This record gives sequence, structure tokens and C-alpha cells, in this order.
Amino acid sequence: MVCEYINEKNAFCSVNDLATLLNCSDRTIRRLFKNELGICPKTYLKIIRFNLLCKKLESFPDLDWFDIVCECGYYDQMHFIHEFKSIMNCTPQSFMKKCKGRFYFHRPFLIEYIGK
Repeated sequence: MVCEYINEKNAFCSVNDLATLLNCSDRTIRRLFKNELGICPKTYLKIIRFNLLCKKLESFPDLDWFDIVCECGYYDQMHFIHEFKSIMNCTPQSFMKKCKGRFYFHRPFLIEYIGK
């Protein structure tokens, strides 16, 4: 239920929002995520947001990066660059030179919730 909520919101939610949704504490949410997915909810939200950005960059290569970055929930360019570097271990510019524009197919994470 929580993963569906996060996907519906495109990761535009906080750990507090998730705790409110389940009527439990932030600590309980963190423990549940760690037990079920092996990562904390903040990391999960970061990966979902990054995957959304990758899909948009692949689908709309002619759009301005800054517009896509803002649309995907990053506060500003530095926020995006910082998260990109933490996930990819390089800057967006150096990564794009290496992958020659095939951005989405070279990303390190893919987390998709498959509902039953």
C-alpha cells in the first residue's frame, strides 16, 4: 500500500506523510522499510524520483534539463547534481558524455512495485 502511494505521488511525499498514512511513527516506517526492502524510506523515495527523472530524460531528450529536474521534485540544480553524484558517482555532464545520450538504459537502480 505504501509503495503504491509513493508511486502515485511520484515520490512527492515525505516519511512523515507515509507515517500519517499508516497512522504510525516515523521510526516504525523506517523499520518496516528496512525489513521489507532493505533500505530506508528516504533512499527509496530518492530512487523513485531518480527513476522518474531518467524516464523523462529518455522520453523527452529535447526538453530543458532544468524543467525536468524541477518537475521531478528537485529543489534546484544543485540538489539534483548532489543526488545524481550520490547515485551515479559522477556528474550529470560527465555521465552524459560517457553514455552518449542513452541515459535511462544506464541507470544503476530499478525499483518497481508490482501489485498483485
